Amino acid sequence: MNFVHNTSYVQGYKTYLKRSNQREANISCLQQHIPAELQELELGKGNPRFSILSIGAGDGFIDQEILKFVRVGYLNAGDKQLQEVEILNTAVEPNTAFLGQYKESIERPSDETKGPSNQRSIQFDLKPMSFEEYAKSKHDQNQYDLVHAIHSLYYVESMESTLKHCYHNELGEKGLIVCLLGTKSHFAILTKFILKKFRPEYRIPSTGTAEDVIRVAEKNFMKYKKVVVAFSVDVTSVFDQRSEEGGHLLDFSTLEDNYHQTADPDELKEILKMFLILINYS
Repeated sequence: MNFVHNTSYVQGYKTYLKRSNQREANISCLQQHIPAELQELELGKGNPRFSILSIGAGDGFIDQEILKFVRVGYLNAGDKQLQEVEILNTAVEPNTAFLGQYKESIERPSDETKGPSNQRSIQFDLKPMSFEEYAKSKHDQNQYDLVHAIHSLYYVESMESTLKHCYHNELGEKGLIVCLLGTKSHFAILTKFILKKFRPEYRIPSTGTAEDVIRVAEKNFMKYKKVVVAFSVDVTSVFDQRSEEGGHLLDFSTLEDNYHQTADPDELKEILKMFLILINYS
């Protein structure tokens, strides 16, 4: 989908993160649950490599955090069978601006990655493509121990097809899929509704909530565990036409540049009503 290359999306996403505590809540949840789940499944034991697939990797920030949790919370936790295991991190991301930031981040390792406990070989494979393109590309099948999609399944063509493909074609004999998604009251779902109604050219799929993931898992007899991650987002600035942040949030949700200044008045009025419903629902 071409909208992921929109520059308004990148700037709007930064503003969204600034006005919410989503990233902090995500990190706390992932830190708590990923090492424990990996230990329960004993993933990577007996293999020379621990492989991770990131769907919609963005700028790589969350990938780096997950790598830290895998490395420090699991691989370095004392099990001798895991001491020499290397890491492969495949990152699928169609937005070239995000992927450029990702590349810069791994070329400039932070102080956290320089300690003696972090001297483990990590190979990055950055894929500038959509997940659908990756699924069709030639690559090793059933190689991944961990597949994660952190607030990115909103943008795949079919959530069910994506999850089924990952389950049957990407995971190894044992493996873990981690998905974070909003509920029906979440900002991203509002954005999907706006695009579906006012931007039909983007062919937005109708599914994309946490409830949809559970439905797919149950339908396809996939074992799953539900974890609730609470966070908030302040969107009140969208009602202030003079607010730069409000403008970025509107650009983000409509995938338009300077939407507040150029929008059809009736359409803008209806979209602002949707934001008001989001505020009252949250």
